[in-house]
Amino acid sequence: MKDDILTYINNTFTYELQEDIKRAITLFDLFEIEEYQDDLSNLLMAAGDVEPAQIQDSFLGIIRRTSDFILIDHTLALTECPLSMSNEVLSSLYILQDLFDYSEVKKYLEIDENVLTRISKILALYCSLSYADIMYIVKDYDSSLLDRIKELADINDNKIYNQDEILKIGTIFNLEKKLGTYTNVETLALRFMKKGFKANYDLKHYLPFIGDEVLATDSDNIDRGIDMLSSMVYNIISIAIFSSDGYDVFMLGSNEFLKFINEYLDLMVPNVTENLKNKLANSVSGFYEYLETTKEKPDGQI
Repeated sequence: MKDDILTYINNTFTYELQEDIKRAITLFDLFEIEEYQDDLSNLLMAAGDVEPAQIQDSFLGIIRRTSDFILIDHTLALTECPLSMSNEVLSSLYILQDLFDYSEVKKYLEIDENVLTRISKILALYCSLSYADIMYIVKDYDSSLLDRIKELADINDNKIYNQDEILKIGTIFNLEKKLGTYTNVETLALRFMKKGFKANYDLKHYLPFIGDEVLATDSDNIDRGIDMLSSMVYNIISIAIFSSDGYDVFMLGSNEFLKFINEYLDLMVPNVTENLKNKLANSVSGFYEYLETTKEKPDGQI
């Protein structure tokens, strides 16, 4: 994101809207959309001649038009819903492009429901919206989206992974299960795994999909008496291990791994506190000690 755009966002909008706009821009970049940046920069260069409120409206208009462009490319059109909701739909569409396992998706491709219901249930698998929420905000759609998703699933069925990638992904999954056993928490990465998310991308790849989720404590964790701070910390650790660069650093030892996580903390969690940092350091150290005592050393031979 260009510095002028980031500065304007931080100085102009409420905190909640700042986060929604930044997430939208991150998603635009993942979809490899570039034109919006020049449009925003040109708008800000002309700001001196235009009323501030008009600049704000135009800025948000560019964000929404870019979002609509991506949605239309996927044969979807949404109502005038909050930006946070359109972000959720965009993130789901992006994740659906490259899953490790499409078995959950296939269930909804094959159910005896109308097209909109099937589309909504598939999208709801990979975002925080319910399928009813999605059905409510979709104003136009085409059945060809289901054909595109089916094609992606078929391609994945015939995809051949190299042996090194298979071993690395297997080790990542094993580590995630060990972390779940150690913490007695169903971490965010474990929930991702259940949905077929593909591990072994750079951590930046997952940032648009973890904002509110990092803060979430699911009902099972609440039943186990896991407090919000602990849940947040274990979610952060799990996502770092789930990523290719985080996993590689994990293998170097606890100090390097903690340093890696701290570099991303501000992007993963708003308002980072010393209490969170201390809890994170203790939890990372504790997990490494657990792996040592169970002979499950993080040396790639798990």
